[in-house]
Amino acid sequence: MKNKMNIALLGFLLILNSACGSSKDDVQPSAQNSGIDKVELNAPERMVVLANSVLQLKADKAASNRGLTFKWTLGDKIISTQADARITSNTLGEQPLTLEVKDGKGRVKLFSKRVFVAKNQEKEVLGYIPHYRDRYEFQHWKDNVTMLSWAFARVNDGGKLNMMLDAAHEKSMKDVISKAHQAGIRVLLSLGMGRGDQKPAFSKAVIDEKQRAVIVKEALDLLKKYEFDGVDVDFEGWDNGISTDREKAKGLGILWTELRSKLPKTYLLTAALSMIPLEQGRYTSEMLQLLDYCNVMTYDKTGPWSKTPGPHAPYEYFKKGIQLVVDKGISKSKILPGIPFYGIKFKSATSTEGADQRTWKTILATYPKAMYNNEWLEENLYYDGPDKIRKKVGYVKDEGIRGVMIWELTEDYYEDTSKSLLYILNKALKQK
Repeated sequence: MKNKMNIALLGFLLILNSACGSSKDDVQPSAQNSGIDKVELNAPERMVVLANSVLQLKADKAASNRGLTFKWTLGDKIISTQADARITSNTLGEQPLTLEVKDGKGRVKLFSKRVFVAKNQEKEVLGYIPHYRDRYEFQHWKDNVTMLSWAFARVNDGGKLNMMLDAAHEKSMKDVISKAHQAGIRVLLSLGMGRGDQKPAFSKAVIDEKQRAVIVKEALDLLKKYEFDGVDVDFEGWDNGISTDREKAKGLGILWTELRSKLPKTYLLTAALSMIPLEQGRYTSEMLQLLDYCNVMTYDKTGPWSKTPGPHAPYEYFKKGIQLVVDKGISKSKILPGIPFYGIKFKSATSTEGADQRTWKTILATYPKAMYNNEWLEENLYYDGPDKIRKKVGYVKDEGIRGVMIWELTEDYYEDTSKSLLYILNKALKQK
């Protein structure tokens, strides 16, 4: 569908009742004890809406306050002087929203909110970015992604979240978030961490009611502190099918439910789905329906954990991951299959011991002709080259899948954009 056919209707109801005004709202002292001080604006402090979507504002005032007048302003533009306002915004980025209420004696009450207008494209491109990089090349991302996911807030003992940031990396993260918002890109906070030494704490927390509550509270606090636009959950602490996985799946579903209920309605909830538990049915249809997007990790089929070397992100594996989610009754409009910007290097053609990852930029620096292949058999190296990415993107377009997810953006080659997997991917997505 085109963007204009993807218009989402968001209603924000203004209730005029007897409650006191918010501490963030400005009421002139002379207006106290008059009808105007009873006005309330029940809307979030910050709202995330898609470009070209309809934002409907409705004021419902009491009969005794008929003398009130209203002025709604978005940015520097007056959008309504009526009790009701309906706007369509295509200006990306953060904008102040104010409501000025005035009574017949000229007394005024002001409400101040913010609206973040995000990209609204036919295909979503979500790119993960890790917390530990020293350099983030946002200039290459701003026109090529619709969402970013900051990885990670690690789940520690007791459900406590650790952003793992020193002062320099925190500054870099804030800079990325600020630039992303200016470009209309939503930024999610990813909870978890796939490394083996980080899994036990999350595994314990997800099955414990009190620790889950800590995760939810701290996630919401971090969203507010850094102005993230949603939460991504990357739980990978599975036990390869033994009975404890059932308990973990149940706990994970409860965690998603609790996050969904506490997140502002316009904020996103997504999750990175592992292929093996997906095949084993650990993610139920009811769980997956809670998510705005299912980020399917259709890579890492092989590695030091597998029996034999081979492609770690084959095309058929990509298709299989999509189908597994579709078979759960999930709309294709909620599925983002994963594309890796790294390869797996095996030490021999017969053994997986000591296999390790190689970023796309490292692969190109070592094997310049890697552009024209998807594997380097002489070196036992497997990766997604441009041809395979075009093939996967073609499948996404042909099957009506919403878009793709990328792990991860800093592994790309940006010195020459003709060799950048992100640029190649986007060109393929936009081709008719």
